[in-house]
Amino acid sequence: MSRQHNPQAESLFIPVAATDSLHVRRFSVAYSGPPGLLLYGSIKNARIFMANSRKGIVPYLTRMTISLFLNMNKTAFTSFLVLLLAAVALSSCEQCGNVTIAQPTVADSEWLVYKENDTLVFEAETGAEVRYVRTGIYAQSIPGEGFSAEDACIDQVDILARTVLEDLGDIQPPLGTRILSRPNDLVVSLSVGEKAGETTEDTGIWEIDETSPTHDSLAVNGQMYYEVFELNLSNAGTNRVKQLLYNKAFGFLRVEFFNGPKLDRVADE
Repeated sequence: MSRQHNPQAESLFIPVAATDSLHVRRFSVAYSGPPGLLLYGSIKNARIFMANSRKGIVPYLTRMTISLFLNMNKTAFTSFLVLLLAAVALSSCEQCGNVTIAQPTVADSEWLVYKENDTLVFEAETGAEVRYVRTGIYAQSIPGEGFSAEDACIDQVDILARTVLEDLGDIQPPLGTRILSRPNDLVVSLSVGEKAGETTEDTGIWEIDETSPTHDSLAVNGQMYYEVFELNLSNAGTNRVKQLLYNKAFGFLRVEFFNGPKLDRVADE
């Protein structure tokens, strides 16, 4: 009978701020294996991945030579990015040497606008209320320019982070804010129809030039907003979106559809 290999474990403490650090446990039987990142929900903890019987997901995946990283702290957005970057960096440097990672800054993440459980309320022209809630935040590493996922070694890694907001009435399509961090560059974009784990033919993703707002100030639904970006879109293909208004402080201010409602943000009370 073949001998079953138990994963080796080590603790890593990654600085997040001057007085805080992120505690990460690394499990592996082969440090040259591809990285895996395990995150638990807000009401769970790291024990859900580590059964005392050694039959949990951690030993199962490490037997497949995946090098796992498991956060032991509750994970905020900044810590989540640090954890992702650590997994990429530690895995890449062991296999191929140094890798350059385009890490988003805290200021970059402000373009995502929405925090955990944030609610966004719109008013339609009929007076009906449409309520969105932020249901998730996602980050992934992407091969930098000049590289592809098929390359054995990738020297440059960019980081894509995005939020997803979903209509509580499950009628209107999801909304999303996105940032793509590249060396010396940040790409900010808005999405409509992009779900938590998939992009469909109905998904629209549009970049904005974050350095050039369309309006210095603009009134929307009786509220004045500043540095507003306006996207006017054509009714082509499967695109349903006619106009988007957005600013960095409040996010989506208007979402208007062809042959559909015009939704204007309701100001916070």
